[in-house]
Amino acid sequence: MAKLSILLSRYNSSSKKKGFVKYQDIPATERWAEYSIDLYNLKKALIGASFSDKYKIMAAIAKAEAKVDYMYKHSNFDMKEALQLYKKFKRIA
Repeated sequence: MAKLSILLSRYNSSSKKKGFVKYQDIPATERWAEYSIDLYNLKKALIGASFSDKYKIMAAIAKAEAKVDYMYKHSNFDMKEALQLYKKFKRIA
């Protein structure tokens, strides 16, 4: 499992500087699997977290869920391939 601080910094960053990619160039299937694994790890970390960390984790979960939903609705998304990637990533993590 990735460290909680890394996951929180990934989803609760204060930096507004972002790069832009063309809509059709987004690898939605891979991103969906990646964000789903992060979401799984965040929910797992929520169980043993302190009271103050739970708010940070819940904010990160909300952002991760939004990203998962966005990638699911993307035109490049392939559910069969996404589930295969998710299973592979989960075995590794």
